Amino acid sequence: MTVATVGVAAGAAYLARVRKDDVKDFVVSRVLEAPAGRSSYTELGQSLERSGTFLAGRAARAADTPANRELLGHIISIERWGQQRLKVALGQQPFQRDESRQYRPPQDASLRELRELLSQVRAGTVELVRQLHVSPRTTV
Repeated sequence: MTVATVGVAAGAAYLARVRKDDVKDFVVSRVLEAPAGRSSYTELGQSLERSGTFLAGRAARAADTPANRELLGHIISIERWGQQRLKVALGQQPFQRDESRQYRPPQDASLRELRELLSQVRAGTVELVRQLHVSPRTTV
C-alpha cells in the first residue's frame, strides 16, 4: 500500500464522517434512486420479488444469533417505513415525518417470527408497487 493510497483512504473517511449527509445523499441517488428511476413499476415489482426470495433464502440459512435477529429487525423496519412512503404516493394516507425505528418488530421476536414477518412485509411492498402500476400518480 502506498502513502497516496493511505492518504486517499483517510480523505474519504474524513469526508464520510464530516459530510456524511452529503455522502449518503450521493450514494442513495446514484446507487438506489437512479437505477430505480429507469425501471417501470412492473420491473420494480419483479425485482422486489426476486430480491425477496433471495433474502428469504439467506434468512432461512442464518444462524439464530442476536446479530442476525437484529439485522432482520432492521431490514423489516426499513421495509415497513418504505411501505408508508408508498402509501403516501398512492394517496392512501397523508405524509407523516417518522423514522424507521418506529416500525421495528418486538425485541423479543424469535428468528422464526422474523423470517415469517420478513416474507409478509416484502409481499406487502410488492403489492403496493403493483398498485402503483395500476394507478400511477403524477403528483405526491
